[in-house]
Amino acid sequence: MHATTPINVDKLAWELQRHPDRYFVNSLINGLRKGFFTGVSSLPEKVLECKNLLSTTKCPDDVSGLVKSELDNNFVIGPFTKAPFDIYRVSPVGIVEDHQNADATMKILVSMFASLDFPIAKHKTLGPVTCIEYSGIILDTIRMEARLPEDKLCGSKEYLWFFLNRKTCTKHGPFSSTVSDSISGTLSLPAPLRNSVELSCVINNLWRKGINSATRDVYTSGYKCFLKFRTSQFEGENIGNVMSNISEDILICFVSYCQSVLGLKYSTIKLYLAGIRHFSIANCSVNPLVDNVGKPLLRLQNILNGIKKSENKSVRQKLPITYSVLQQIYQHLQKSIFDPHLDFTMLTAAVIGFFGFLRCSEFTCKQSFDPALNLTMDDVVFVTDCQVNLRLKASKTDIFRHGVIIKLFKTNNNICPYVQLSKYVTSRKMNGATDNDPLLVDSSNLALRRSLFIDKLKTILSHLGLNADKYSGHSFRIGAATTCSSNGIQDHMIQTLGRWKSDCYSRYIRTSEVDIRQALLKMCK
Repeated sequence: MHATTPINVDKLAWELQRHPDRYFVNSLINGLRKGFFTGVSSLPEKVLECKNLLSTTKCPDDVSGLVKSELDNNFVIGPFTKAPFDIYRVSPVGIVEDHQNADATMKILVSMFASLDFPIAKHKTLGPVTCIEYSGIILDTIRMEARLPEDKLCGSKEYLWFFLNRKTCTKHGPFSSTVSDSISGTLSLPAPLRNSVELSCVINNLWRKGINSATRDVYTSGYKCFLKFRTSQFEGENIGNVMSNISEDILICFVSYCQSVLGLKYSTIKLYLAGIRHFSIANCSVNPLVDNVGKPLLRLQNILNGIKKSENKSVRQKLPITYSVLQQIYQHLQKSIFDPHLDFTMLTAAVIGFFGFLRCSEFTCKQSFDPALNLTMDDVVFVTDCQVNLRLKASKTDIFRHGVIIKLFKTNNNICPYVQLSKYVTSRKMNGATDNDPLLVDSSNLALRRSLFIDKLKTILSHLGLNADKYSGHSFRIGAATTCSSNGIQDHMIQTLGRWKSDCYSRYIRTSEVDIRQALLKMCK
């Protein structure tokens, strides 16, 4: 038995995927799929027949018609000539009676206020309308829009036109326009180009797309930190010249401040310096990290080396999810850990993550789903009866988004990426998934988020008796490289499978004590 509803629940779940109240959305979708809680926690112990509301006696024909409609639509069953149960409970029936319309209500209110000598503005006592002005905004229910009145719109256009045709303008505030614009990340252009608003927008848009949003956020944080440092340490300095007057001494003071006062690590300080370089080039076309002949600032580099050497190297290497661990995960998910849908998704994600040497961000989404970046249904292509291609539209090393094809094959084993993807894609299509829908979805049919995947993965590992804190979403990629190395697969093949462009793949290989012992035994032969 399951709940019936004419509502397209899958489509509704898709439309509500960005709703901020996830508890409400999950309760609604699960209720529509499986039924809502009626509030009855135990069966009645005696017969209880509640009397109908008085409204039913006033409109008996309407009640009969509504009951018939419920029966015709199979929302209720019956009628019965006798009670179908020995012990039952009958809920009361009522009907909402027609009330007087809004115009009649308005007339009554106006006449009542008039009799009491209440002053009323007549233009605010209009009857129902489809378009009304409220707080200076036109609300239009026909066009379903909120817009400015025509006079305000014309006034705004005239002001903008006047502003755009001015040759100069003055910004009032604590910072000059140069500093304020530099924080926003826009490119400083010559005066003739700035007069072309459209061209300026295109140039600045291309400049922003040169780095991804996460890098831009870090650069902005570093630059703001530098501005705060300058204003606090160099009182009386003209802050408007902050970007055109960055000396090596100032940078040395800044990195020392970051390390000693802010407690930042070497890697973060390097990113902050890169942010200063980025904004300096944007505003002054000057790289403050090199000298006049383009060579690195030697004193600054020596200070950075000192910071790097003074750090405590805390080793926090994540453990690999090798093939043997993957087998345990596979067997555990066969026992239905969460719900059938999520178990299926977690299993598929684990298998393609391992055999595809995937980073966690390549098969999950961080927050909201973006079909231009994240895996969709049409990214899976079955080439032959033993090969399937998985297209990654975006990955860490593919900065220009050319796309990467991950080739997976049948393994003729119980854990097979080809078979697993075939079963999962077939199931998704049977549930109405289209080409642009996310490939991996959770129980609510929403794109699988990184945080959910990591949380459920750690739950599984804990059930297996493993220390979940020592694993991460990257453990599949590490485990794939480690498994290949343990099985004697050549280094160049590991580098190809993991899409590594250098020998950095060796950092992903975790050599076990068993492998070391075997190597020592071979030395004795």
